[in-house]
Amino acid sequence: MSAATSPPQSFRIVSSPENDWILSPRATIKVRRQPQSAHSGNDNSPSLERALEKMRALGYQSPPDTKLFSATVLTSTDCNFRCFYCFQNEKTEEDVVRRIPKMRLTVPQASRISLWVKNRMEKAGCDRISLLLFGGEPLLSPHACLALLNGMQDKLEHAHMISNGYMLTMETATALADAGLESIQLTFDGNNRDHDAVRSTTGGQPSYRRIIRNLATAVDDTPLRIGVRINVTRSNIDGVPGIISDLVDNVQDLSRLTLSFAIVRDYSWNRDLETQQAKDTVDSMACSLLDAAQTAHKAGMLLGKPASNDCAFCAGTPGHTGAVVTPDGGLYSSWETAGRADYKVGDIYAGYQVDLESKWLSCHDFYEDNQQAATVSQKIRSAYEGRLLDYLYSP
Repeated sequence: MSAATSPPQSFRIVSSPENDWILSPRATIKVRRQPQSAHSGNDNSPSLERALEKMRALGYQSPPDTKLFSATVLTSTDCNFRCFYCFQNEKTEEDVVRRIPKMRLTVPQASRISLWVKNRMEKAGCDRISLLLFGGEPLLSPHACLALLNGMQDKLEHAHMISNGYMLTMETATALADAGLESIQLTFDGNNRDHDAVRSTTGGQPSYRRIIRNLATAVDDTPLRIGVRINVTRSNIDGVPGIISDLVDNVQDLSRLTLSFAIVRDYSWNRDLETQQAKDTVDSMACSLLDAAQTAHKAGMLLGKPASNDCAFCAGTPGHTGAVVTPDGGLYSSWETAGRADYKVGDIYAGYQVDLESKWLSCHDFYEDNQQAATVSQKIRSAYEGRLLDYLYSP
């Protein structure tokens, strides 16, 4: 567990068959791989070690100084979907899955949070705000979303939202854009069939076609940009090209879409990690994802670029570079801990608690007990991102 006052001092390394890529908060560096000493795990090649040493000497492991204050506000901890894998689900002692306590942000409370964020921004020595509207499903409280955007509008540098898109009507999208929202990330869990098997509404209704329609309308009728995130598993990867095809068929301006893939943790992958079958799984999935990304790119979509693990919300001194706030005004260290009473680190009324050592968990810390279970997923992510960077930066 990291101390609250110590930001992470590390890089991410992703690899393709030809290159190692070092991702830091300040730069992305390519290092040509040496076949005779190609590394695996933590056994880095001499050339990679030299590059890492040089980047550490230049201070590239730490994020640059910024005047931007990053605020995440959960406008609802409730959701109109019931995805079984959601990180906001909790298991009881009886092994029953339930969500974190349900709360929805009101307009008066949104005004109070807006004022707190601006005051905290000034105390942190920042002068602009990067706002993320989050949930649960944030559009369960659309008026509160607008109140936050309007309340911080004089200090907003960026404003984004993560939504499932089911309630993103043309009227709502237009109002959000007019209030200063720039982009919305929408998530798909495979093609029409696979998605609807996982991401149905609480009433059991399918959602894929409606989200595609809402996405297309938002792009066609507003200036909003849409981030398309596709959750990928071994069982749904064959359907990924179908999502790309549906987007091409329904969206007029594909340049307003940015595509990214999220490799879902699959515990069954981790049997016999060092077998040839496991290695073949990594290579085949990475190549399949690159093929889909290239198809989307050639059709006109942008591709999300791999990044370091640096996070302005959960890294460093509490409230120094950002904050995570729940509808009741609770303060938390990261998206993953938000709404979990045991991890509350303060509120907008009394501020942050003094002793935070046991409660301040970064996004990485929250999942550190599950890192072994994610081994193959991580390898697939690295293999895909290495190949993607080769593609994006090819001569």
